[in-house]
Amino acid sequence: MLPTHCKRCGEVLFDEYVSTEEGFMQMKKCVMCGARYFDKSEIQTIKKKCIHCGKEFIVYSPISAKKVCEECRRKRSLSKKIEKICMCCGNHYIGDPRSKYCKRCVSRLTTQRNAERRGKYAVSL
Repeated sequence: MLPTHCKRCGEVLFDEYVSTEEGFMQMKKCVMCGARYFDKSEIQTIKKKCIHCGKEFIVYSPISAKKVCEECRRKRSLSKKIEKICMCCGNHYIGDPRSKYCKRCVSRLTTQRNAERRGKYAVSL
């Protein structure tokens, strides 16, 4: 039995039909917070193939949009971070390829920019 009101915010739930690989599945959805409720007896383990390595991995939700297995996801997140040299202080740091400054210099530069902006717009009497 599906609930009639949302457990998070207390709003009335509306019917929603989601297409799955086996057919359609009835759900209840809250318009305010986006929470979804569905019958747990309809959940089945679905095997999908990873788009990077081709291995099969298990998805427990029929509406899951996962296309990559956990191993490939971990590898991709680690490979994005590389060792770099800060353009401001010259220290070595690990960051994504687009960054130029370490975390310490980024915070210092943003506070300087904000102070300049405040001084620029300040009205003197």
